[in-house]
Amino acid sequence: MTRILLVRHGQTDWSVADRFTGSTDVPLNEVGQTHARLPGQRLAHLQPGAGGGNEGIQAVYSSPLSRAEQTARAIARELNLPVSVLSGLREQEFGLWEGMYRTEIAKQYPKAYADWEQDPVTQAPPVGETGLAVIGRAQAAINEIIEAHSNQTVVVVAHKTVNRTLICFWLGLPLRQYRQLVGQDTACLNVIDIFPDGRVS
Repeated sequence: MTRILLVRHGQTDWSVADRFTGSTDVPLNEVGQTHARLPGQRLAHLQPGAGGGNEGIQAVYSSPLSRAEQTARAIARELNLPVSVLSGLREQEFGLWEGMYRTEIAKQYPKAYADWEQDPVTQAPPVGETGLAVIGRAQAAINEIIEAHSNQTVVVVAHKTVNRTLICFWLGLPLRQYRQLVGQDTACLNVIDIFPDGRVS
């Protein structure tokens, strides 16, 4: 079994304002920097010599976007580990919607937004990615991690859409409903166990 400790990055000014961030490289704000330290502090007891009674966390992986990498590095400092970056973990590309507020998008792109709201898996923002594209590259990154860390525990720091689609995929939940079924607050921690036979819990 490989245990994935899946974390969403800390708070940014854009996440507070509910702007479509996607591939735009927005850093953590001051609150986000504080939040970023919390998962590592919570997980530090799992490390050898800290009373965890096991081999501890073996690796920390991150999306290449700075908000995720800053969060991963804050966690890694608590665990005394390096950070490995995988591009497949980056957030969904929202194309022409990057940086826009939801109300602006609904007004300027009414049909595209309505289609995407109905089916965010197969419908893409203009010049953006579908949810299927996101889950495809994110799952490939996770498979790479699992191959390198069989029977180990690792931290993976990614993004709201990436985490929600991965969790739906793993648990067999309807992907089209990932926004309704899975919450992902900033700096939240999800514990996922992936077994060699494909079972996930």
